[in-house]
Amino acid sequence: MDGCRGLGRNDVMQKTSVAALAGCYAFRLLMLCAVFRITADFDSLADLFCCGDWYRYVPVVNFILALQILLNLLEDFRLRLRVGYWARNSRIAPKCWRWEMVAWAVVLLMMLLMFKKVNTETVAGVTWRYEVLDGKAIITRGRNHNSRAAISALTSGHLTIPAALGGYPVSGIGEFAFHNCRNLESVSLPEGLRWIGLEAFNGCERLTAVTMPDSVTHIHYEAFRGCRNLTSVTIPANVIFIDETAFDGTPFLDNATDGLLAFSGIAYRWKGKCPAEVVIPEDVSRVFCRAFERRFGLETLTIGNSVTNVGDMAFHGCSNLKSVVLGTQVSSIGGRAFYACFKLSSVSIPRSLTSVGEEAFRGCPIKTVYVEKCDAERVKELLWGKGVDVDKAEFVERDDALSFSHSGEVVCGPGRSAEVEYKKEK
Repeated sequence: MDGCRGLGRNDVMQKTSVAALAGCYAFRLLMLCAVFRITADFDSLADLFCCGDWYRYVPVVNFILALQILLNLLEDFRLRLRVGYWARNSRIAPKCWRWEMVAWAVVLLMMLLMFKKVNTETVAGVTWRYEVLDGKAIITRGRNHNSRAAISALTSGHLTIPAALGGYPVSGIGEFAFHNCRNLESVSLPEGLRWIGLEAFNGCERLTAVTMPDSVTHIHYEAFRGCRNLTSVTIPANVIFIDETAFDGTPFLDNATDGLLAFSGIAYRWKGKCPAEVVIPEDVSRVFCRAFERRFGLETLTIGNSVTNVGDMAFHGCSNLKSVVLGTQVSSIGGRAFYACFKLSSVSIPRSLTSVGEEAFRGCPIKTVYVEKCDAERVKELLWGKGVDVDKAEFVERDDALSFSHSGEVVCGPGRSAEVEYKKEK
């Protein structure tokens, strides 16, 4: 009788254990699915570690992780099928559970890394990650530049970025969006895209060509730095800002001839040794920020009549610059544009100038300011507090506006010469 009662208790224990075991297996299988869900969302766990050589090895680690969990499940199931197993051991925890707990800890870590979930959409077989801001889609990556890229870091070949994601027009490429996507070879950007963020394509080693639409206006810090095969870039005329580091370390910049690098009417930067006299040619409309920064050889500067804007710090630190003539269309001078030009003693200001940035002439011992007739008081007010001692400087009025006619070749590179003739228009 007692034996029967004991058998009954074992039967109850076995039924309870089987029910608990079923729940345990269901949970563990769900966790196993989570591993593959993470893999699908990241395209490869390599995207988490796409910096350095990790991107080569993490897919293997990912496979071993899933295999370890699966083998533990199979081994545990095989042991439970043995005769008398339940009478000897009714535990629910699997065999070698310590190793499996390590695997679950790794899964938990991966899930924590996915805490900031971003929107995704698959277009033409490519899964894109993006966020929505003010009704616009911004292509983005994970929480920081070491997390998953906007697309799989292993995506290769030509990439066409869609014009819309989730029904929202794509207006920007976020910082680090394609950082270290080493297999990309060429990229076409959609019409309507406005800006390319910080280090957006940094480290895309195989990238050879980028086509930008007319809508792009801003290219930020180190956007294409380290793209060591990038030789072809289409820069639209509407661009109003290109950071001076945007193309550092690319053949597009490194292989360019010495002299003034101008793209679509934009004076981007001076490459190589700067001559004593420079004339910004008539086909340039803007001088970008830091374009001539610390060009110590520059002594005389003439900015052509087609230029409308001089960017921030454009001539910062040109310590030997002595005189500047601004063209008749220059309307704005950026902050610190001529900061620390310690020998700058004369500058010619046109009537078109309406905006001067903070500390534009700080550190410049300007003694003479040439202005147009009846424009001295306005220019004094414009330059007040911008680094010019308007009380000590001499303001010389001209009878009429300065304009320039060029004969010979315009100075835009070492070894070239120019003649600049000043004439008066009646």
